[in-house]
Amino acid sequence: MARLRFNATLPDVKVWKDHGITSRDDLILLRYTEESRSRVRAELRKITAKNDENFLAGKKQVELDIVIDIAYRPRSLSANALMWSLYALLAQAMDKENKRLDPYTAQELYDRDMQVCAPRHVFFCTHDSLPFFKIVLEKDYGHVVAEKDAENGFTSVEIMETSSYWDSKRMSDHIERIMNELESMGITRGANGDVSKIFDDFQAWKEKAGQAEEKTDAAAMADEALQG
Repeated sequence: MARLRFNATLPDVKVWKDHGITSRDDLILLRYTEESRSRVRAELRKITAKNDENFLAGKKQVELDIVIDIAYRPRSLSANALMWSLYALLAQAMDKENKRLDPYTAQELYDRDMQVCAPRHVFFCTHDSLPFFKIVLEKDYGHVVAEKDAENGFTSVEIMETSSYWDSKRMSDHIERIMNELESMGITRGANGDVSKIFDDFQAWKEKAGQAEEKTDAAAMADEALQG
């Protein structure tokens, strides 16, 4: 079986606005990116040619399994700011609970969570291209945490994909985890002004994220109607 995987995006919300779509539906239309479009076409041509050969030779046809991955937007600056506010609040709560000599810091708790939550990936490159390859990885994929000589002149490079490289979906899930940890410690909205503001910011962020998702779904409906 041949497996074909490509990234997809939802249509632009502008389509939804231009056509006045105001209701949601179960229909979601995905567009795959232009880069994936070219690759998909090339792979389909290869599979078609292979099946033509198999047919003439009396062999079994190659089955195709297509996987579509939604390409979410990069995490927003507001989500990043909210995450650090929650970590600062969590550090204060842990200080009161554990009474350490050296206070907890937001950075310490973030690093702790990244060790658990941040995905790890391994890439291979030739030894000569390692310096340039590391620059590319640090820019687009994650922080280099380990290098190891492999066979045949190759080097394996392990990266840790921290929150700077996350999309909006993964960042949203992580913020929810921090909120759950706060609630498990009994930190809820109260008389403290700073705590109330952080919780207000969290609620506003959730509502804004939900509205964006709803508009994106509606945009998909509009695009499907135009294509139909």
